[in-house]
Amino acid sequence: MPFSLVATCLLLILGTTLSAIPPPAEPVGYWTFDAADIDGSSVAAKGGSGATCEILEATLGPGRVGEALAFDGDADGVTINGLDVAGKQLAVSMWIRRDSAVGIRRLLNFCTSQLTGNRDADTYLSKTTQVGFSGTELFVHSGKAGRADFNQPYVDPGIVNGRWTHLAITWDTAAKSGNVQIYVDGKLRVKADLDKARDVEVRVRAIFVGHINDPDSLKQVFHGAIDELAVYDRVLTAEEIAAYHLAVNETHGAEAVIPFGQVIEIKSKATEGPPYVPEPLFSGQRKLIRCASELCSRLLHSPSIAATDLPAKVKTWQDTGLDGMIFSMATHNPPVPARGTNMTGQWWGLEKRHYQEFEPEIKAFQSVEEWGRLTDNFLWSSYAVWWDGPRTRCQNWFNDEDWEILLHNIGLHARIAKECGFVGVLFDCEQYVGHHANGTWHLPFSYPVYREGSYKLDGEAAPRPFIEVRAQVRQRGFQYARTVCAAFPGARILVIPGLYEWTARLGSGPLEQNHNGLFPAFLDGMLLGLDKNAMMIGGSELTYTKTDYRPIANVRKMYDDAIERLCGVRALKRKLSFAGGIWADIGNWSDTDATVNSRDYNDHRRALQHAFMVSGEYAWLYGEKSFFLTTEPTDVMKGYFQANIDAHTFDGPPPRGEPKK
Repeated sequence: MPFSLVATCLLLILGTTLSAIPPPAEPVGYWTFDAADIDGSSVAAKGGSGATCEILEATLGPGRVGEALAFDGDADGVTINGLDVAGKQLAVSMWIRRDSAVGIRRLLNFCTSQLTGNRDADTYLSKTTQVGFSGTELFVHSGKAGRADFNQPYVDPGIVNGRWTHLAITWDTAAKSGNVQIYVDGKLRVKADLDKARDVEVRVRAIFVGHINDPDSLKQVFHGAIDELAVYDRVLTAEEIAAYHLAVNETHGAEAVIPFGQVIEIKSKATEGPPYVPEPLFSGQRKLIRCASELCSRLLHSPSIAATDLPAKVKTWQDTGLDGMIFSMATHNPPVPARGTNMTGQWWGLEKRHYQEFEPEIKAFQSVEEWGRLTDNFLWSSYAVWWDGPRTRCQNWFNDEDWEILLHNIGLHARIAKECGFVGVLFDCEQYVGHHANGTWHLPFSYPVYREGSYKLDGEAAPRPFIEVRAQVRQRGFQYARTVCAAFPGARILVIPGLYEWTARLGSGPLEQNHNGLFPAFLDGMLLGLDKNAMMIGGSELTYTKTDYRPIANVRKMYDDAIERLCGVRALKRKLSFAGGIWADIGNWSDTDATVNSRDYNDHRRALQHAFMVSGEYAWLYGEKSFFLTTEPTDVMKGYFQANIDAHTFDGPPPRGEPKK
């Protein structure tokens, strides 16, 4: 049912007695979300281009002006299609009522393409321009794939839960400063400069309101209500926004005033002195590692690695400029349906795995007599649970039976990596959108989610204190690393998406209020559990979209600062290293026409060189297209392969000023 029929009938019987107050003039799209404008699941546009608005799931109820649509946090929200915005200016005006500040909540996602109607195919359309909340912080993404300012700004603008608030956001990428401006209840609250997205054309063809177009995602759905949404292809003035807010208050009654201090101003980092030059972590030859979905054993144009001619493929990969790959290994036994699977490796699922399940794959790796330049390979392991079926229970930090299974699987994973001749293992801690975990710790490092209700899922009467949970998570990290090193002495453990800076990026407040606040405790435990020759490498995703030295070096500075602030065993930080990651095929991608790609050959080389400059032994290349490993690469791909090779030669970080182009 698209929305609540009971609420609709009541509202139609009572009628809407208060006058509508139109937003500032000349929107390209305007939707009141009033009952009178809703026919079935369609919402009629009151102004602008007449773009279609479809309710996927919502409840109709009282709004700030007339009626509004409310989303309960498990629904899918609204999709607006058929907009035509293309320029360097954009603005949105809306009334929102935020009902939950737990987790990451996407409010608006701007899509650059017309939707086809196939939601699965449209899930990963470019949605670089976004507005949402991470806890109480409002974030804005601006730009396009490969040229964007992520989380700029990322700030708490003072919005109060359960209260109708007018929110207006303007973009002007061509402005000299204050490119993004945020108005709360008619007053300018935040001004932020853009750096990477300066002068970028913003394109909007569709908007996801309250959802991210993934029906399996629960954690990123907006929990609250929206009313009177208007979209503009120009910048709204401060006077227009203030006048509209005043008119609504005079007609419909004023909300209690939220006292604000000075305007929060976030200046561009592009011109702030010399770039950051980190202390070197490694003095030898840097190596480039490939991390991608195409390295799953079932995705190499073969049912499995065991069924393909792996030595022949390794021979063709010698020309790619890669020094190692991250492989994912699948079991040859089907999973127990009640337990589920975990990516292709299943190492963190609650089903005990056995060596015999992986013997064909192990023998395939061992059959490669000459790896050539591919000397540093890793075996993938992911915390996120994936399988084709309903959600499955995931591990509980306090359940010893769960951890008996996990430690068995973790030890087996490390043993297999060693027997295959790899240098270590990868541990992916990210909880991907759409993962199928269920249980108390389905978001393993979020104490706020646990405290606000998930503790009940395993029968706990009340949430445990943060200090108790942190100590337990630290102990599990110790057990994890000790188990890996027992099976694979001296292993390199590559952790993505980063180390302590992954927590720091979510704010500087108390860890018990941070949705990644338990991650530092797990990392501390891992550090204590490593043997004397083992290393922990933070594979940062925060460098994915960056090309120039300065922004990549700023991420390394965040890493260095976060270790000093969050690491509880800094005496062991010599066992930590940084690896900058570059997303090779982000956004549009072609293996026959390099001009449509986000980075050309030169920019690809520069991005990798700059990642090498701030990294330790490794930089890494992420991708979701299989062109990088095709048996017969095109001339365009050979150009990128040569760029990979050329990136290994660089002069090192400059003492001051930008590096040579």
